Amino acid sequence: MYNKIQIMETKRCFKCKNEKPTNAFYKNRSFKDGLSGMCKECSLQNERQNNQKCKEWLDDLKKSNPCSKCGDNRFYVIDIHHTDPTKKTMEVASYAISGTASFETKKRKILEELKSCIFLCSNCHREYHYLEKINKRAFSSAG
Repeated sequence: MYNKIQIMETKRCFKCKNEKPTNAFYKNRSFKDGLSGMCKECSLQNERQNNQKCKEWLDDLKKSNPCSKCGDNRFYVIDIHHTDPTKKTMEVASYAISGTASFETKKRKILEELKSCIFLCSNCHREYHYLEKINKRAFSSAG
């Protein structure tokens, strides 16, 4: 008359279809058994693929958006500049290549962030911030 508790020792990954020990899965409370449906190995592979896909998408976006100041169209020198730093919620390039969010989620969040950004080549970007710093210094010493 004791309650029998069944302890799971293995689980099948829905991606690779392999039966693996339960410690090969991340904990996830949203699943009935408290474990992710995808094993750690597949999760990491999936994360790398999403990050690579997002990086390639961001590079394509830079290819179609040259520097808004000088017109340089070399995508590998294009920076994303936030025109209003108070609205900055993320570092776009870093967010694109890290984290566990899906590609679609990253794309949606990046597009939202880009609404308050312009594309500048690295030289124009550095010049912008240098002049901004100089102007602030000149303004504060004049007061």
